[in-house]
Amino acid sequence: MKKRAVIITAPGFQDEEFIYPYYRLLEEGFQVDVATKDKIVVLGKYGIPAKPTRDAKELKEEDYDLVILPGGWEAPERVRLIKEVLTFVREMYEAGKVVGAICHGPCILVSAGILRGKRATCFEGIADDLINAGALYEDSPVVVDGNIVTSPHYRNNGDFLKAVLREFNKRSISRPSVVDYRKFVVNKPWGFEYLMYENDKVAIWYLFIKHGEETSLHCHPNKKTGLILLSGEARISFLNDAQTVKSLSKLMIRQGLFHSTAAVSPDGIHVIEIETPTDKSDLVRLTDKYGREGRPYGAEGATRPIDESCLRLSDDGGKHLLHGCSLSIETFMDSAGFRNRPRGEAIVVLRGGMVSRKGIPVLAAGDVIWSQNLDHLHDICAAPHGATILTIRKEP
Repeated sequence: MKKRAVIITAPGFQDEEFIYPYYRLLEEGFQVDVATKDKIVVLGKYGIPAKPTRDAKELKEEDYDLVILPGGWEAPERVRLIKEVLTFVREMYEAGKVVGAICHGPCILVSAGILRGKRATCFEGIADDLINAGALYEDSPVVVDGNIVTSPHYRNNGDFLKAVLREFNKRSISRPSVVDYRKFVVNKPWGFEYLMYENDKVAIWYLFIKHGEETSLHCHPNKKTGLILLSGEARISFLNDAQTVKSLSKLMIRQGLFHSTAAVSPDGIHVIEIETPTDKSDLVRLTDKYGREGRPYGAEGATRPIDESCLRLSDDGGKHLLHGCSLSIETFMDSAGFRNRPRGEAIVVLRGGMVSRKGIPVLAAGDVIWSQNLDHLHDICAAPHGATILTIRKEP
């Protein structure tokens, strides 16, 4: 069954609060409508156009599973004057469907009369409006009360959409089954990938990218990513620059950083990707040569059963050879395991890690570091809970 969402807005919306929910919902497989008064194109504060597919005065509750109300002080003030929208929002709420509002968007909920006695948050400038309307105002990045989800600012977009999607999934009778990627190789237009290792914090994927092909220019808003090039030569591109790397090399990519990996080598490249947390849906594609913008992970379809040619790693240890590199997992109980390691090893932290003398995490699950840098950390840090690590080194 198709999942259906609508974003209702007006001139002067906060651009980030429209763009992020729009593409995030598309990535999750929603049909996303944009509704404006009289179905006219409107511009955000910084000039981003919202191209409508529906007239805001003609929306019907039975056509949608959730509604998003972006902020920007001007747009919600215009939307709340459309009586048909207020009726629609109230009917969505009464039907138990998810109603999400961010920044100044909750003022529409005030006018719809659905916030009295409800916990909610908003941009601080209209907090008094919510309180005077009988809401139980909370100064929080996101507040969920039943099927109402509110958030105060576009910097909270990640928390906001995670809460919206979580509440939708709790309520949806057509929730899709979770794919167990341990059983499949996922075919991609650029090659293929499969899950090598997973625990409650870290997932490690093996990627093969064919010569001349590349992943989409994408980001992960809520997870950090490590890349280790096992063999070949790759070009890693960002929004404003690019760099060429050869094996064995590693790279850490922060949350929200758009990046793309291309194979330069004639025989393609073999890459290990480390993801923390293990959420494959946390993906926003900006551009893609294969036309996958706005599509969720794996939507291009094909999978095939995993077979004996695919290397699987476990905490039990053992040494494995893969494309000229040795891989092994080991566990130790204190920081001594980080000391005096052979140079040239790429170390992936799977569990535990190192903390400063004040208890601040310095090396945590999902981080990748060269072994020669560990001695410097060892002098100022401790590993009170030990660690489990994956070591990767180039064999002669």
